[in-house]
Amino acid sequence: MLLALSSLLASSAYAERGPSCEQDPQCWKDLARGSKLAEAGEYATALPIFLDAYQRVPDPRLQINIGRSLYRLQRYDEAIAAFQRYQATAPASAPAQEQEVVRRFIAEAQLAKLQSTPTPTPTPTPPPAPPKTPVYKKWWFWTLIGVGVAGGVAAGVVVGTWPRTPPEEQAERIRFGLSLTF
Repeated sequence: MLLALSSLLASSAYAERGPSCEQDPQCWKDLARGSKLAEAGEYATALPIFLDAYQRVPDPRLQINIGRSLYRLQRYDEAIAAFQRYQATAPASAPAQEQEVVRRFIAEAQLAKLQSTPTPTPTPTPPPAPPKTPVYKKWWFWTLIGVGVAGGVAAGVVVGTWPRTPPEEQAERIRFGLSLTF
């Protein structure tokens, strides 16, 4: 009986300040149906019902139901916004317990939002590339050098053993002024 009296007093405090869902039969039905669905864990179905009820009667307390449904659907930013709309539109005469519950819901939603945001995993740095081997330490460089030296030695031998005087027949023609023909 005392519980019923306190809820009646709380309802009368809301009734004094503005529209209340309890005063509109359709809003009250929507609230009851949405609450039943939410208790069954069907938040995606309950959310539009709460939104329709709020469109019918802008009772700030409906924002709590909207916020909790959004929270359960892991839409944390929207849930926080709904709870903050409650805080902005709730009368100063709203029960302190209700205001405290909303503050706790906001804190829960903010924490869930932080926990659901994946922390970026640091990308592993690739191992350092092996230092580049200088050209003079590569096998092909020394092979080329060896081939070049061997070619130079061979050319030197050929040039060094090449006869310096023309053959006898050509020497006679040169001596007697005859032209060289090839």
